[in-house]
Amino acid sequence: MIADCSAVIMFSLYMINCNSANFVHPRLLESRNGNGDLVLNIRKDLTLYLEKSAVLADNFYLDSSTTAGTHRTVRGILNHEYTITPALVSERSSNGTVPHNISAIEQMSRMNDDEGNSKEKKRHFPCEFTVELWLLASSEYRAAFDTCDDFLTYLATAVNAVGLRFINMTNPMIRFQLNGVTIDYDDILTKVEVCSMHYVGKWRLSKKCICGIDAEDTLNKTRFFVNASNIDADLVYLLTSKNLVRNIKKNSITILQDVLGMAYIGGVCTSLKAGVGEDKPKTYSGVSTMAHEISHLLGSLHDGEGPLQHMRGHPGGARCPRSGGYLMGNWDNTRNEYRLSECTKEQMQYNFRCLALDCIELRKQANVTNDYYPGQILDPFKYCQALHPKTTDVSPEDIDDSYNKCIVHCCSSDYYEDDDYTACDAHRMLEAMSCGENKTCRGGVCGAHNWTDIYKTRRTF
Repeated sequence: MIADCSAVIMFSLYMINCNSANFVHPRLLESRNGNGDLVLNIRKDLTLYLEKSAVLADNFYLDSSTTAGTHRTVRGILNHEYTITPALVSERSSNGTVPHNISAIEQMSRMNDDEGNSKEKKRHFPCEFTVELWLLASSEYRAAFDTCDDFLTYLATAVNAVGLRFINMTNPMIRFQLNGVTIDYDDILTKVEVCSMHYVGKWRLSKKCICGIDAEDTLNKTRFFVNASNIDADLVYLLTSKNLVRNIKKNSITILQDVLGMAYIGGVCTSLKAGVGEDKPKTYSGVSTMAHEISHLLGSLHDGEGPLQHMRGHPGGARCPRSGGYLMGNWDNTRNEYRLSECTKEQMQYNFRCLALDCIELRKQANVTNDYYPGQILDPFKYCQALHPKTTDVSPEDIDDSYNKCIVHCCSSDYYEDDDYTACDAHRMLEAMSCGENKTCRGGVCGAHNWTDIYKTRRTF
């Protein structure tokens, strides 16, 4: 069963017939069954069959349909030719219904390689793109949180941290809005497990068989689910705490390659708008992975790759070496992990100019904000406990002035008979985590950062 964490109602539209643009007053006619499914009459020749779908929590904006049936507003695609939206007027009809417009959809291709259309009017793009995001979560991921509110607050805070990775992006400036969350309670999307004793680059048997969730199968299933569900978002991203692997077949041998995530290049607002990634619940360990996969979906290859030959004029990332350590490169232990390379920005700008305007325009308005960043939720002590839950005496240590470098050492003597011997693991501090008196970490830099100002200017809704 795939379910949503909330009691707010949204509606999916089924079986519609429409033959002209018009000005109408939708009316709620009746309940179809005990499940609360509804029938909404648009006009004599147009009836919508609505299926109730509970989505997210009351403190997240999901739909404008929150009043009684006669005052209900409807927005969406009726079929491939028409859309319905509330009219931009404040008056209602005499019976209390809200006036709506039915309009023809302006068809626009994603890419136009026909040189015969070179005289087409130049499009004008906004300087800001609010990416509407929908998150999916596997059952074991959701189970790590005691309450739905804790779960949703964590996700919204993680999205805030993801947004900071795009702070140096311009034309367009990129913001994120969390439209909804869906939980895969039966783990339909993460069911296929593969096992092997072979690894990429290691043509020898390991001491034991290693298993993981097939990332490509999970991505494909996520894509099919997203398209079948008509999820209203520009991007959809699945979070799991399971180990993702890439299943490589070579000479009848199964070889596993560990991957943190996977997504379709340039999938935003298309049938390929899905991505998947690992995250250890309550630790924000998957923030960089989510930002990385979202960058793929927004059109970027890895640094050092490309360009895409089938897309004329695609800039690619070849001139930006992976060793630069940026988000789309090899970002292990570098501050550039928090930043986009110039190549990544150019590719996103290229892809943005190929998007239809109905993708760029904000379809839903947020009515609630989340003011937190990860380091405001977890201090270094709680952070170490979350990263090492099976270690009883773990504690944060500032070794060799590591706090000033936004690095915390989580140390423990739990597994050693000699208490004088302590094992430590180094971890990058979270965004907004304290790294000294009146100082916090921002993008791997310890300093006197003004988080109120950062939130106001770069907020994620």
